[in-house]
Amino acid sequence: MKFEYQDQDTTQCVAYIDLAGCLRMRDTGRAEDRRGAICLRTDGELKNGYVWEPDAAQRRFYPGDKITITF
Repeated sequence: MKFEYQDQDTTQCVAYIDLAGCLRMRDTGRAEDRRGAICLRTDGELKNGYVWEPDAAQRRFYPGDKITITF
C-alpha cells in the first residue's frame, strides 16, 4: 500500500490503520452507526460493526489523503 497523508487532529479523521493492520473507515450511514466503523481486514474481508477508535491508530487519514492498494 502507498499512503499520502498529513497529521491533523482526530476529530477530522475519516479512516485509520488499527493496531492489527486493518483499515477502518468511519461509517457515516445510519445514525446509530456514526460511532462505528467499516473494516477492511488484512485477509481482504470487508466487515461493519467495528468500533471507531482513531486515538488508538497506527496511522490516521484525513479528507484529501490518498491510499493506493496494489494487488
